[in-house]
Order: sequence, then C-alpha cells, then structure tokens
Amino acid sequence: MQNITAARHAMYAKTEIARKQLPGMGDDNFFQDWMASKFFGKRSRRNLTFDELKRMVDLLGRMGAHYTTNKPGGQQKRPYVRPDFIEVSDDDPNAPTKRMICAIWHKLGYSMTGLETRIGRQTGLSSILTLHDRKELSAILTDLRKREKAFERRKAVEGD
Repeated sequence: MQNITAARHAMYAKTEIARKQLPGMGDDNFFQDWMASKFFGKRSRRNLTFDELKRMVDLLGRMGAHYTTNKPGGQQKRPYVRPDFIEVSDDDPNAPTKRMICAIWHKLGYSMTGLETRIGRQTGLSSILTLHDRKELSAILTDLRKREKAFERRKAVEGD
C-alpha cells in the first residue's frame, strides 16, 4: 500500500512539474477543465485511478513537459528524434503548425535532427516538441515557406 501511495505522489509531482512548464496549465480552472475533458469529467487528480494518473503524465509529456533533471555538465536529455521523422502529438495545440514545419523541412531535404538543431539555436529549447510559443513557430514557418518558394523556383528552372 505504501508503494502505491509513493507512486501516486510521484505522479502528482510530475503533473506539477508539467503545469509549470506548459502554457496555461498553471491556471487551476484551465487545468481542471483540461483534466475533465480528458478523464470523463474528473476535475481532481485524487479522483483519478493510478492508470489514469500515468496516462495524464504521458499526455502532459507529449504536450512538451520534461520530467528529467539536468544531467551532470548541464546538458538536458533530448527527446529521441529519427533523422527522417518527428511525431507531433494530436494533443499539442500547435500540432498543425509543427507538422507543417516538419513537412517543409523534409521537403527541402534536411534531416529532422537538423531541425532540432535549428530550434535549439533559435529558441534555446531542445526540440520542436517543446516549443509552444506561437510567434516563434510562426517565424520559423514564414522563413521555411520562403525557402520552399525559392526551392520550387530552382527546381522549375532546372526542369526547363
């Protein structure tokens, strides 16, 4: 029984970490509304089963929360990204923009690890999955659309 209680408290701690990291989640009403929409009207973590708590921690992680502490030397653990693919969760409110960025990036022939590097240099974040600032996402998308148009013009000239 004590192990389950400790595990529940660990899950509560992770949700608190996520609430501090994710935009809007710090507002109690917003968080309770979000929780009710995902967990059949339940507005309190105490009312969730252990499996539901685990699912909540996973959902918050897919929305961009990081539960790992910094490694020695100050390097933060980066999410795994394949060179040709980044999976953007449907739960992410900026999913369409992020998917568009990934699609254009891939179309231009760049690797997805290169996109992660660019995100890191431009924003200081470790991944596009952790980027939630709409202005930053918009700026990246605008730049990539310009690159895409230039790329298409070059292809059209080469094709003639």
